[in-house]
Amino acid sequence: SISGEQIATLKGHTKGVMGVAWMQKGESDPETGVGSNNVLVTASDDKTLIVWDGATGQQLKQLRGHDGRVNAVAWKG
Repeated sequence: SISGEQIATLKGHTKGVMGVAWMQKGESDPETGVGSNNVLVTASDDKTLIVWDGATGQQLKQLRGHDGRVNAVAWKG
């Protein structure tokens, strides 16, 4: 059930977060290989995307290499 209680603080970006995308259970992303248990990805002004474990808030992967800020993100599918 949803309680509204904070379960994690996501720390990793050095500038503002511009977008968030959530992957539900049972889905997987074929390009990143990030798998099937409530994963989210954040896009930031710091030119990175970070993939997070949605249950624990643990950082799974950081995607660098963009020339400018990343304004939005979406899962393919």
